[in-house]
Amino acid sequence: MTADLLSEVCHDVQVEPVLNELTGETFSYRSANISPEARLDVSARSVWARNQRAFFDIRVFHPNARRYQKQSLRQTYITNEKEKKRHYNERVLQTENGTFTPIVFSVFGGMGNECKTFFKRLTSLLSDKRLENLATVTTWVRKRVCFALLRSVLLCLRGSRHRYYKPAVKEVDMEIDMKETVIHEE
Repeated sequence: MTADLLSEVCHDVQVEPVLNELTGETFSYRSANISPEARLDVSARSVWARNQRAFFDIRVFHPNARRYQKQSLRQTYITNEKEKKRHYNERVLQTENGTFTPIVFSVFGGMGNECKTFFKRLTSLLSDKRLENLATVTTWVRKRVCFALLRSVLLCLRGSRHRYYKPAVKEVDMEIDMKETVIHEE
């Protein structure tokens, strides 16, 4: 879903791009990913700066997991963002000359600080491109994110026999889509 949204407003969007091979670079953290087959989830040009390549790695975590019992919710997001940065940030900066942004969600739909910043930027770009109200685009993107998280959680719990059909982002009318996804309280 993130790649679909990025493809509407950015150039050279790739899903699971392979990182350049290392040629003797050294990294501060022992946990840095030095594998020759290292991949990130999404990359795109012109997200943060014109023609600069940005890399994103997405993590969805459960804040009630035993690992996070002694941390506040805010701290769990920070922990996950730092972990992703230790794995990939230096490598992306040194070998790709790009930027790295960890996109961290909880299974309940919450976002880490860097994830919020990224989606603010993305909704701003989409709003400018489609000439739509920023509030409308932001609401639409947030709903898509929530439904994507729900689908992934349900897929983990139930499994699936059929591939989910989704129309291309460019074909979706935000106003109609938002009206169809309204949850009625009774």
